[in-house]
Amino acid sequence: MATTPDPLRDLYKSLSGKGALPLDPDDPYYVPILQGTPEKDPILMLWQRLDWSESESVNLLTGFRGNGKSTE
Repeated sequence: MATTPDPLRDLYKSLSGKGALPLDPDDPYYVPILQGTPEKDPILMLWQRLDWSESESVNLLTGFRGNGKSTE
């Protein structure tokens, strides 16, 4: 039985982490995974970005289910 392409299913799979393609480090959307070291604390970096902003801004916090987005 042949299946037809389903763009919505493909989008869901890419957002849920299943079938997602890795980005090259030179891709403009690539964000390196920061380790929990004090000099590379991602929460501190996010806080500084929000705190030091000279005007209102919109920031998108993304991640897989269960990784603490709501907690932060």
